[in-house]
Amino acid sequence: INLELALLAELAHDFFAANELFFTKDRILEYIQVFLSDTSGDAKYIDTDRVLEAIAIQQGILVERAKDIYSFSHLTLQEYLTAKYISQDNRRIKNLVREHLTDERWREVFLLVAGIKDNSDELLLSMEQETQQLINTPKLRNLLAWVEKITDSTDGDIKYLGKRAIAIANANANVNAIPKTYAYAITKTYTNAYTYAITKTYAYAYANANADAIANTYVIANTYAIAEIIKDFLRYARWLRQRQICSQVDYDALISDLENFSSEIPDFKQSLKVRQKFSQKLIVTWLSYFHISQGKMILSKQELETFDRYLYSNLLIINTNEAASRVTQATWSGIESRMFLPVD
Repeated sequence: INLELALLAELAHDFFAANELFFTKDRILEYIQVFLSDTSGDAKYIDTDRVLEAIAIQQGILVERAKDIYSFSHLTLQEYLTAKYISQDNRRIKNLVREHLTDERWREVFLLVAGIKDNSDELLLSMEQETQQLINTPKLRNLLAWVEKITDSTDGDIKYLGKRAIAIANANANVNAIPKTYAYAITKTYTNAYTYAITKTYAYAYANANADAIANTYVIANTYAIAEIIKDFLRYARWLRQRQICSQVDYDALISDLENFSSEIPDFKQSLKVRQKFSQKLIVTWLSYFHISQGKMILSKQELETFDRYLYSNLLIINTNEAASRVTQATWSGIESRMFLPVD
């Protein structure tokens, strides 16, 4: 049984790594022959057809989908066996992190490896180290430096990681909303999804409500829509003040300015240019209170994509910790304390 499991695990891994979910009978038979030769040395006396038949028919692990075309009975089973193969060797785990950390196709494998391993400290630390290396340009480092500064020395009932995630969501909305970056809509969609998931885990889902408001203000010049966005800003500013999310923000003055904006919205008789200018003034005012410089926040397409992978990797670290059978408290506390902070 152990030999059969080892065979299936290696087969599942190699085909999954090659992104092959379907494979021919001849390939499987050849694979069985090579595996048994390496393992027992006398594979020439073994009927590989009978081995395949036992796996496919008797156990239902492999299924013949068409004439001589096989696959694992479920993708989850192939992912589990792949994780089983990887978890048996620390070098394989390091390769998993190095080669597939930001590949969403491998997400479930990471979670399964964490569940199989007796202790996932090294896995998570490796994931953290690989994730930190994604912050590799001055603008990305400045972005995290701002996150650290804006959330430092605040109280309230939300963990620091939750506060940093909320700050990331705000900064990210600005990064993706500036007209120059609207061409990268796909990156914007996924990145907002990652920050939403993280803030939902560590703070409140409402923390991301401001992201769309910031983005929409750049492009919407409709009088009614602007009025609704200002209401969103006001609700959000009051929520941030109550939860003590950001330091160095004069919330009373911000709320007063927003209320003034609410009474100064240009009506439909004003030109489109006037209304767009008003929207720009609104967003610049909002960002100034949070000490966000538009120029410093404009990322290149490559930086946006890298930041997207960075957020995905951090979310995967959080999910992997949740799926792990065991992680020492010291290890997780350390990772949590360093997440979304610039690396020395």
